[in-house]
Amino acid sequence: MQKEKRNTGISVGSSSILVIFVVLCLTTFAALSMVSANADYKLTQKTAQATSAFYAADAAAEEKLGQVAMVIRGNPQADWQEKLQPLGISLSYVGEKIILSYEVPVDEGKNLCIRLDENLNRLRWQVMPIQEWQGDEAPMGNLLGEGTIIIE
Repeated sequence: MQKEKRNTGISVGSSSILVIFVVLCLTTFAALSMVSANADYKLTQKTAQATSAFYAADAAAEEKLGQVAMVIRGNPQADWQEKLQPLGISLSYVGEKIILSYEVPVDEGKNLCIRLDENLNRLRWQVMPIQEWQGDEAPMGNLLGEGTIIIE
């Protein structure tokens, strides 16, 4: 009598293919993790630079605010313009209120804009872009061409 060989379903070749597939999946996930970690690192570096630039500008703005306070409290209102102008601070009038404003650079694209009233209450303490955003020069209607009529 001959013994029948039973086929168990998984042979040595299929287990090798399974191991190769698992190794390829793990290698792919490792590469994706490295790329993601590198992108997170670069973003963290940019965030740290932006944060330190903002706090440096904020400290400079607070220092200038101290200089403004010394000028305002030590001089009559008529002398404020000539004393504040060398500090780079402009005076404007809104009705009967006096508005003091100045800017401190944060980086090459942004300034910290400060507006104060005559009592040194903060009206604005905000980071603003240096240049206003300019959209497309052509209005939307000109994209369709001159004399185009749209009927819905």
